[in-house]
Amino acid sequence: MLDAARQMGIKIVQARVTDLEIHADRVVIYTESCCLVADVVIGAFGMDEGTVEIFARAVGYKPPPSLSTVVTKYHPGEQHLPKFGESIHVFLPATPKIEFGAFTPKGNHLTINIAGMAIDADLMDTFFALPEVRQVLRQLTGVDQLNSRMISYFKGRFPRGLAKNYAGDRFVLVGDAAGLVRAFKGKGVTSAIQTGMRAANVILHEGISAQAFQAYGRANHDILIDIPYSQAMRHLTILSSSLGLMDTAIRAAQQNPDLRRAFFDAVSAHSPYHEVVRRLLTPPVLASILRAFFTPTSGGMTPQRR
Repeated sequence: MLDAARQMGIKIVQARVTDLEIHADRVVIYTESCCLVADVVIGAFGMDEGTVEIFARAVGYKPPPSLSTVVTKYHPGEQHLPKFGESIHVFLPATPKIEFGAFTPKGNHLTINIAGMAIDADLMDTFFALPEVRQVLRQLTGVDQLNSRMISYFKGRFPRGLAKNYAGDRFVLVGDAAGLVRAFKGKGVTSAIQTGMRAANVILHEGISAQAFQAYGRANHDILIDIPYSQAMRHLTILSSSLGLMDTAIRAAQQNPDLRRAFFDAVSAHSPYHEVVRRLLTPPVLASILRAFFTPTSGGMTPQRR
């Protein structure tokens, strides 16, 4: 995308922004290499803490509430990657503080991450030590366990709600910076592109004033109305995992295609969360969950590929 911008003749300044001033007739952007003057500034900085502070000082912006995440890359070797195929392994452990974890195949490596309110390296080590995680590692990579002494960890954040004051006179924020993402599953890059296009349309057709950017909120109505549903799904998932009910729901999904589709859409973002919730609350789906709950099983928790 950066190369495409250059090909369109757009000037690219590769320098970190150090400060920002919003004036009545212009925006002044200070960077480590130069000072820029613009008509409007679009913030696409994710959850970068330094840029958050700059916008907070300049326009009273307040970042969205967020979850912390620890992520790592693991190269299991070319002989093992085909075993993963295109499947993402999602784990919803009953471990306090870890809301979910995932193994995602990406080209020549696996991206492995966990998320929660207060995630750290010790919790990542705890995740790797879980029996169901070790089982997947052992079966698909031949490695019994990973930890922070073997591979490097990286830390980040992603939104779980909406930012405050994310648009106004001569400024607008997009994607994670605005909290305009699926508050449970993210889809940050997709949402950043989508909301960036919507911001551009507003600038071109409505203007760059605070009043003009009211149209930006209307343009993102589909994301805004879905945030309460995604937050409700998050809390329901946390509760179900802590009570050990996720296995029951997954067993029910194996017998009920509507429930299976709802789970798939919740993870894949193929449908909005209000549609996922609607599918979950139908009598046939609820009946299938009750049947699975009262059906005895001989095994414990097994990792599910979704």
